[in-house]
Amino acid sequence: MVAETLQNQKTNAYALRGFVMRHVEIGNAHLISDDYSGYRRMKSIVEDHSVINHSETYVDGDIHTNTIEGFWATVNRSHFGQHHHYTKQYAPLYIAEAYWKYNHRKLIDRKSGEVVIDGFVEDLLCIAS
Repeated sequence: MVAETLQNQKTNAYALRGFVMRHVEIGNAHLISDDYSGYRRMKSIVEDHSVINHSETYVDGDIHTNTIEGFWATVNRSHFGQHHHYTKQYAPLYIAEAYWKYNHRKLIDRKSGEVVIDGFVEDLLCIAS
């Protein structure tokens, strides 16, 4: 999972395309998106692109957007429960924290709540820069 904030940018086809080009291994990717118009021209860079039209269905076999929607639900829960407020200045760090936790969620000891945090600060600083 990779996420980033779009500081002073609109969420449009250009911004989404740039994100995909920076973070996706184009030759091996299967992009799954909803039917937002910003994704319509992704086939020009990612050959394997599946689209879910949420007005018709939410899941079509293995094709769904539940993973990313679950991630953003976690971000929203952190916003209201832990952080209470995000400022634009620190939004990249909040998002970096959220996706580090998401990518390392299997390292959480469910009984003690402890997390293996070796390299956490280094990872966070690398992500935010």
